[in-house]
Amino acid sequence: MNKEELKNKLLTLGINQNRFFLEGELKLDSIVLFASNNKYIVSYVDEKGMVDQLKTFALQDEACLFIYKLFLDARETEIKFNINTLE
Repeated sequence: MNKEELKNKLLTLGINQNRFFLEGELKLDSIVLFASNNKYIVSYVDEKGMVDQLKTFALQDEACLFIYKLFLDARETEIKFNINTLE
């Protein structure tokens, strides 16, 4: 899966576009994908701007699948408990 496919899948899940950034932008309270030195780094930027590196991948496909699973799991939890934090 590439970044464009990931974006489309997340939007189909109903994930607010401000909750993820796939071009390395540092936006508060979001999941960010950085590409650096042939590595793909998935990080969470909290509401204060602190960056928590979640995982590093050699392939874009792996990083995108990881991000998709993060949001899919969160969406399933929201449905289970009847809450909505990702829109």
